[in-house]
Amino acid sequence: MAQGDQKILEGKALYDALYRFGYGGLQTMLHARPLIDFIRTNTSQEVHSVLDVGCSVGHAVRALWRLGFAASGVDVSSVATEEAEKKAKAIPAVNRKCVGTCFQPAPVQRLPFEDRSFDAIMSSDVLEHISDADVPAAIHELTRVSRLYLVLKIANRIETVKMNRTIAPVRGGSDLTPLLGPKETFGDKIRAQSGGANDLPETLHLAVHHSPRVWIRQFTQHGFDLVHTISVPDWACCAFVLKRGMHRRRPPGEASQLER
Repeated sequence: MAQGDQKILEGKALYDALYRFGYGGLQTMLHARPLIDFIRTNTSQEVHSVLDVGCSVGHAVRALWRLGFAASGVDVSSVATEEAEKKAKAIPAVNRKCVGTCFQPAPVQRLPFEDRSFDAIMSSDVLEHISDADVPAAIHELTRVSRLYLVLKIANRIETVKMNRTIAPVRGGSDLTPLLGPKETFGDKIRAQSGGANDLPETLHLAVHHSPRVWIRQFTQHGFDLVHTISVPDWACCAFVLKRGMHRRRPPGEASQLER
C-alpha cells in the first residue's frame, strides 16, 4: 500500500518493523493475563495443550509452561517468534512443554497445524488487527485447530496512530531493539530507518466491531458457542470463551454484558 512517495506498511512487514523497535513489551501480559487465569481456574480438567495465536515474544506461552500446560505460539512476525525462541532458551528444556515447534511465524488465516491439534486456543488483541476480508479465514482456522475451547480477547475500538505517539521501545520489549535516538516514537524510527520511504498505517485495528456479538455469531456458525464472558475494564473490551458443541442458553447477565 502506498501513500504519495511513502509505502504504508501492512501485514508481516508492518509487525516485523514494529518488533524490531521493541513492540510487544510487558504490557502484552496485561492483556493476556485474564485469559490465562480463566484457562487455569476453569478448564484444568479438560485442557492440557494451548496454542497462543499472536504470541508476540512469548510472554503468555512461558506463563502457561510455568502453570504446567503444554503450549506453543504463532505470530505473523518472524522477528517476534525469533525473539520468543531466544527467550525460551533461557528456560530448562524439561520445562519447555511445546506441541511440536514452540514458536513459529504464521498468520491466523493459515495455521500450520492439523485439525484439533490443541485443547484450547487463546488469542489476545489479535483478531482486530486483520482485515475484514481475512476474518472468515481466520475464524475457520481457529475453529479447525481447537479441539474444545477458544479463549479470546478482541478490541472493539479503533487504535488511531498510537504507534506515532508511543515512545520506542515499549518497556520490557524486544532485546533486538536498536536505539536511534532519545524519545523517538515507533513511527519516527520506522521512517528514519527507511529514509522516509516507509510509514505506519493510520490504525493497527482493521476489523473493529462495537459489539462482540458480531464475532460470536460467526464462531457459532462453526460449531462454537459462547459459554463465558471474562471481566475486563471497559477500555479493554471484550473477552469471552467459546466451546465446541455446547448449546447452553446464555444467562441474562452475560447477554447484557455482551450488548454493552
